[in-house]
Amino acid sequence: MKEKMKTEMRFCEICGYPVVNDESGVCMCCERCGWQSCGDNIEYEEKYDISYPMVVPLSRAKMQYREGKPFKPTFEDFIHGLDFYSEMAFTYRGAKYGVCYRSDHSVLFYNARQVWSFPTKDAFYKFASIGGDLLKDIWDQVQEPRYM
Repeated sequence: MKEKMKTEMRFCEICGYPVVNDESGVCMCCERCGWQSCGDNIEYEEKYDISYPMVVPLSRAKMQYREGKPFKPTFEDFIHGLDFYSEMAFTYRGAKYGVCYRSDHSVLFYNARQVWSFPTKDAFYKFASIGGDLLKDIWDQVQEPRYM
């Protein structure tokens, strides 16, 4: 017989709406604002400059919610996510892109048709581009930045 998991009622860190948190620490997505919480996001922000699994740091997410904006990580948040997860993804103009660390700590940036390699995270941050436009300059047009 399968043992029933214990659940705990908590309140969303962003909007205060009740959410159910199971004993593993995984929250249901907040029905009101869409925020997900899988641990202590204050600690994640202090240690890693992200939240888990949303990537947007908790303090920025609260600000975005107050301003009526969707939760979206900045390019810097995306880089912090890369440090935390070692692989990230996003969509730009309908094309899916991936970014990951290689075993030598270089950065691989790719889509279905091309692959680019950068010797360091800083080189990726400064020089990654799509169609001649620096990724950091077109970040506001990027959709669905997330971990893989």
